[in-house]
Amino acid sequence: MIYINGRFLINNPTGIENFAYGMCKAMLEKGIKFIILTPKSAIRSYDVIGFDMIKIGYWSALGTDRFIFLYDWKIS
Repeated sequence: MIYINGRFLINNPTGIENFAYGMCKAMLEKGIKFIILTPKSAIRSYDVIGFDMIKIGYWSALGTDRFIFLYDWKIS
């Protein structure tokens, strides 16, 4: 499974955010499975219909890594 840092959904859309969104759209259209991990304060400036997203409360590099490890452990 691919996990994507959804911080690009918080910021105002600029080049980097638009690129990240375009990559997610392309992966969705090609049938590549992924989950976007978003902070609870995520602002949805884009059409995210069809995206699998999980909101997590504690947001830092360490917190996200721990969440991914625990989430993978729970699924398997």
